[in-house]
Amino acid sequence: MARTRLAAVSTTICRLKLQAVRLGVRVGAYLEEALEILELRHMYWTDSAEVRCWIRADSSDYQQFVGHRIAEVRLATDERRVWQFVPGALNPADLATRQAVDETRIPLWFDGA
Repeated sequence: MARTRLAAVSTTICRLKLQAVRLGVRVGAYLEEALEILELRHMYWTDSAEVRCWIRADSSDYQQFVGHRIAEVRLATDERRVWQFVPGALNPADLATRQAVDETRIPLWFDGA
């Protein structure tokens, strides 16, 4: 499943990546409910080291926008076991946001390699 969103010009890149993380968690919960599989093991990937640090921190340490999103992500996931890092150049989710698409990378959407 893939999702893209139009971003507000005034929003920082880090906040946009946090929004993407929250969207990923919501999609994971939706799929678990739709497939009716309880205790499904989720694995989430992000190319933002800052967002991974935010997830590991206490949500009350941050402003309201970031704190509420961190709290939602932490309630839905175990931040130490399911969050992995992927370099931006290898992130297949970024293909949808690139102006020019490298034709050799399109199989990433289909086989996850």
